[in-house]
Amino acid sequence: MSANEDTSPDDSRTPLLAFERFARSIAEFLLYSHREGFQLSVSALRARATRHFGGHDYLVCAIIREVIDDVAGWCDLPPTTLAQRILDSSALEELVAPFVEDDYWFLDDDALLDLRSAQARRVADAASLAAWLPPPQNGAEWLREARLISPSFATVVDLARWLDVSPEEFDAAMANRRYRLRVHAKPSGGTRLIEIPPESLRVLQRRVLHRLLDRISPHAAAHAYVRTRSAHTHAAQHVGREMVVRLDLRDFFPSIKGARVFLLFRSLGFAANIANVLTALCVASQSRASLRRALGAAHVAFFERFSANHLPQGAPTSPALANLCAHSLDVRLNALAESFNATYTRYADDLVFSGDEGIASEPREFVCLARAIVSDEGFQLNTEKTRIMRKSARQAFAGLVVNEKINLPRCDYDQLKAAVHRATLRSTSEEVSKLLGRIAWLRQNSPHRADKLRSKLISSLPNQSASPTAP
Repeated sequence: MSANEDTSPDDSRTPLLAFERFARSIAEFLLYSHREGFQLSVSALRARATRHFGGHDYLVCAIIREVIDDVAGWCDLPPTTLAQRILDSSALEELVAPFVEDDYWFLDDDALLDLRSAQARRVADAASLAAWLPPPQNGAEWLREARLISPSFATVVDLARWLDVSPEEFDAAMANRRYRLRVHAKPSGGTRLIEIPPESLRVLQRRVLHRLLDRISPHAAAHAYVRTRSAHTHAAQHVGREMVVRLDLRDFFPSIKGARVFLLFRSLGFAANIANVLTALCVASQSRASLRRALGAAHVAFFERFSANHLPQGAPTSPALANLCAHSLDVRLNALAESFNATYTRYADDLVFSGDEGIASEPREFVCLARAIVSDEGFQLNTEKTRIMRKSARQAFAGLVVNEKINLPRCDYDQLKAAVHRATLRSTSEEVSKLLGRIAWLRQNSPHRADKLRSKLISSLPNQSASPTAP
């Protein structure tokens, strides 16, 4: 390229670039309205579009009318195809077309300048159109089913009886909510704070879990802390896809505050006083002194997150509550994924999307839209862990590779194999137990390799008859 070559953008292309996002947003809006069963008359769609997009009333209405009248089977088209049909519509024809001054030879310079300025303003207005995001959902059907399961209590005494304790025992447990703190190192670096409730409180939490929370189904996209689902079922949804996008929620448990838990219990049909007590039973807050004792100087970085009431990682109720509190997030991210012909699953704080043409053609735009939904739902992304993985590279998450089939990464298998070899020479019962757990994990996707490692480990134990039974 020569030094004098003009590298400025082509003005004739600018309107089209501006309207591509405009057309995509309108297409997403129309397809979402159809999927959710909203009325599809021009007037109803226009009213909903105006509420979401603001301005552009005449232009949006003209596009909607043309799509409904002229595009056969529009509701079955992929978003990209419908967006292209919108770009080709007569409603956008004049604005999308390149501005050619020779077509307006009869205008003087001032009039031509005014016309060009007006065209530029319309393009700028269209470029500023809000991107379509699936709106917040209250999950009306899900809530109706959950409320049928939820018991009804007139007083806290009734709640205590339901938990099979006397009012005095309940009050004593609620008065002793001092959690024991344990510090764990994260495999990826950093520190994880585990908050362990006292036994009297843990007993009540387990009963709330088994008698209420376990009976309410989380969203189908949630695979952690759910019977019959696992990291393997989470990974199985994304095998053999052209692109896998992985996002990570920052501080998943501590980011779910007491207010969100209270609103969940209220939405399940509990009166405010009962919801308040159930919330107090399930959340925790830590003083600066307790954090300092557990973490030393590092406590400063934890104080803001852990000083407010939050879901404690270590309480029996927290995993189920986290899934239920994330239901609206799952609904909206699943709708976003569907609009890109992609699949969405969540394993605790691990958000994974996969697909072929739709998401693979616009991965960065997809991540921006997903980030906006995550933020709107009160969570934050750990941007350092965002991964966009094409099929030509290794697609790995949750400790598994999914390019062609679910598999353990080779380096992880080699480490496990070496650990088993060391254990055959010298090991403690605790080390053997941990290795058997890792082998059981491997067995879910590679039973032959797992059985070989297990046989080698078991055969090396001094008392094979006392060894653990096969999983």
